[in-house]
Amino acid sequence: MFGENIRLALKNLITNKMRTLLSLLGIMIGVSSVILITTLGSSAALNIKKEIASSGMDLIMIYGGWGNARSREIFHPGLGEELAESLPGVIDSTPNLTSSVLAKSRSKEASFSLGCISPSYRNVFNIKMAAGRFISQRDSKEKYPGVVLGNKTARSLFPAGGAVGSPIKLIVGKTAYQFTVLGVMKKKDSNMGAEFDNVILMDLNYYKSRIVKVDIIDSFFLKAADPEAAADAKLEIKEYLSSKTSEKDAFWVESPSSISEMFSKVTGTLNIVLACIAGISLLVGGIGIMNIMLVSVTERTREIGIRKALGAPPSAIRGQFLTESAVLTLIGGVVGVLLGIGLGKAATSIMSWSFSLVPAACVLSLGFSAVIGIFFGLYPAVRASKLDPIEALSRE
Repeated sequence: MFGENIRLALKNLITNKMRTLLSLLGIMIGVSSVILITTLGSSAALNIKKEIASSGMDLIMIYGGWGNARSREIFHPGLGEELAESLPGVIDSTPNLTSSVLAKSRSKEASFSLGCISPSYRNVFNIKMAAGRFISQRDSKEKYPGVVLGNKTARSLFPAGGAVGSPIKLIVGKTAYQFTVLGVMKKKDSNMGAEFDNVILMDLNYYKSRIVKVDIIDSFFLKAADPEAAADAKLEIKEYLSSKTSEKDAFWVESPSSISEMFSKVTGTLNIVLACIAGISLLVGGIGIMNIMLVSVTERTREIGIRKALGAPPSAIRGQFLTESAVLTLIGGVVGVLLGIGLGKAATSIMSWSFSLVPAACVLSLGFSAVIGIFFGLYPAVRASKLDPIEALSRE
């Protein structure tokens, strides 16, 4: 009986091609909208996570509250080393004191960001050198006047090349200091507020002993022992710093892993909201199907009367129209899923994103479209099953 109902349903849908197409549109648009929205949301989240991950999921940043007296006491130059020695989840650290500086080479001059760091900065951020070397522990200990240039900085000050080993003057305030360029870093995107391309890096020990006495550091970058345990390391740091002060605004702790987690929650919620909004079109499509099925019942009144006169029970009539409604919405759902996947691939390709399909959205959309077909097809089916055979046969 069920197979016969499907055969009759497909026959009727093929016979009324234009009506079938118009009925399918609402379901197709609704399902494809849900698939497209969830695909774009998932793809966007995946690509942003990749960008965050490329920064280093084992990175943690701590910085103090501006104007907070207790913060000034906590953020001393040795805080990073103290955390690395005290916490098992932290294996390396570097201070990060930033300011601006006027730099002069033999033929060029320009203002750049000056980063006062420690030699471990290279390990924390996995710095690769394009030429020369990075600041060493010996440079720091002996307070050697050497600096490392970002890639853009080197091209700006030494357009003809040959930056490594060249003298460079840095003007801090009104005083000029002579340095030697130790190396040039490879191009690298900024990370957690740290700039690499348009910057000059100097050893903090040299800066605070030869240029400006420093008692407070803006921020510290820490390297977690394991990227998977960065969240635990972040919690350890918070607990350690909280033991130093009860003031909540004395410090902040951030990491790419926590940002990624927060972003996943936000995008997940947003995807659900947008998918629900898109799902409204499925309800609209269901109402359209109900109207079409009511018209179909009216047009096929004589057919229903003949079937009932030949002994077909009301359940058989209901089953026929419910099957037809369910088949109609299921076809619309399948086409909508394929259309949504195609549009999602096209959109992600245009935006140069990795394509990320949400299988659950496809399954739920198909299931929901079938349920809508049954729900909105129920009234026309019941109405058809209750027709009086004599009255039905008397109609033209």
